[in-house]
Order: sequence, then C-alpha cells, then structure tokens
Amino acid sequence: MDVLDKCQTVIVQLPAKSVVYDWLYIVHDFYRPVHTYVSIMLCAVGAVCNFCNIVVLTRYRKNKNLCQFFNFISILGNKCALPST
Repeated sequence: MDVLDKCQTVIVQLPAKSVVYDWLYIVHDFYRPVHTYVSIMLCAVGAVCNFCNIVVLTRYRKNKNLCQFFNFISILGNKCALPST
C-alpha cells in the first residue's frame, strides 16, 4: 500500500504534492535523530522542577501564604465577575 493511500480520508482527498508535506518531511528528518535525547532531557528537567515545586509548596509558611493568596484571587475574581446591581 502506498503511503499516500494510507493518508487518504473519506471527507477530504489529500494532494499528492504540497509545500506543507515538504516542510513536514524536513522537520521529520531533522527531529527524528534527536527525539530520544530531547525527550529524556525534557523528562529529567520536568522531574527536577516538580521536585522543587513540592519542596517549596510543602513548607508550612509558604503553603499558608499561597492558600491565602489563592483565596484572595478567587474573592477578587468573584467580585469583578459578578458586580452587585
């Protein structure tokens, strides 16, 4: 089965050649060799950032102030969204 036959949809017939296809092939050829390394680095950075968030937000003083801040924002949002008539 041809690659183009696999991409056909029932609603829209796809063209055989397109600038978008050419651009996507260029991006695919560039990104494929580095995909594994980029995703591993992104996962590692995300894990470190999540750990830092847990450490900061579980401290008692910061946690209390953060809750007060979110309460203030929600109260302020309710007052602005529903003004008294």
